[in-house]
Amino acid sequence: MVAKNWVTRFPGIENRAYMANCSQGPPSVDVQQALADYMRGWLEKGNPWDEWMEAVGNASSAFALLIRAKKEEVCPTFTVSNALSEILSCYDFSERNEIVISDSDFPSTTTVALAQERRGCTVRIVSSRNGKCALDDYEKSINDKTLMVILCEVTSYNGFKHDARAMAEIAHSKGAKLFVDSYQSAGNSVIDVKRSDVDFLATGTQKYLLGIPGSAYLYVREDLIQTLEPSFTGWFSQRDPFKFGRTRTEYAPDANRFQSGTWSVASHYAANAGIKIILEVGDQVVQDHITQLTGYLLERLNEHELKPVSVFDDTERGAFVSIKVPNSHSVEEQLRKYRIHTSARGDGIRFALHFFNTKEDIDKGLETLQKVLKD
Repeated sequence: MVAKNWVTRFPGIENRAYMANCSQGPPSVDVQQALADYMRGWLEKGNPWDEWMEAVGNASSAFALLIRAKKEEVCPTFTVSNALSEILSCYDFSERNEIVISDSDFPSTTTVALAQERRGCTVRIVSSRNGKCALDDYEKSINDKTLMVILCEVTSYNGFKHDARAMAEIAHSKGAKLFVDSYQSAGNSVIDVKRSDVDFLATGTQKYLLGIPGSAYLYVREDLIQTLEPSFTGWFSQRDPFKFGRTRTEYAPDANRFQSGTWSVASHYAANAGIKIILEVGDQVVQDHITQLTGYLLERLNEHELKPVSVFDDTERGAFVSIKVPNSHSVEEQLRKYRIHTSARGDGIRFALHFFNTKEDIDKGLETLQKVLKD
């Protein structure tokens, strides 16, 4: 249980129930200071590129530490869509020409996958049932033509959490690769890319990693790196990015070969600060605290005569619970007027919890939600 009062570190949560972490984490003084450091360097030095490059590298290394990867296996990028595009550009679909996705994946990956159809790829879509996609249904869709399975580890609609390790076993048994979108899991749960044996993993940083939009990170399993040569590329993918007058590609020997162009430097300053907070608290501590809170939230729903969009056990539940409401976007706006910050999605309003949230936040949120629904 996280007992520390985090208001001094997160002034934006003072006198608020901030439960919109699945959309945007709250600002911390750490991130504000990091952005001030970026601005100070810009104002005083103009173009301190050595400092900026070091800062981006530090953020990438912090993310590698968080997911228990080597720093050489991680590179900075802009979005999960960028990361997936970079990986898929390494393949020509000549031998294996199928990709497996699900109808509950976020559009950041599905749109990229479907765009590969013009390159001769067939996309198989696993249908969700009762709010989740079964491993058996994935297994039926994977065959000797499957190049890659793209897995949204936690679905953004109802918070269902897939078993990435089990999916990796299924994919690998058929000779396919696994790409994991961990946007809704990184920062709120334990991620161990070695234990789960995933091939690729990517996430952005403005949600549970407590950063701002514009930065993302891509993990590529070490033994795959030098077998892949992306055509979706840019100058920072090269062994020597500052070699001009280039006449041939010379990819970096590590995961940096999957980079593209100049980063959103300020976003990586913020990302580094946010990730360090998660490392400070401890991802296991964060995960255990959130599991307790989501369990408490589900118990309280019955008392308030509210229904969740879906019900999952602890192992299948991500960091939020979605509650059925009419006109969810309007409900989100109304709750905000009472300083209750949530996130609408479809027919539900999501209470997305983090290590700084409390049972009092949940109680206040549910009481206010009832009031809003009755008005």
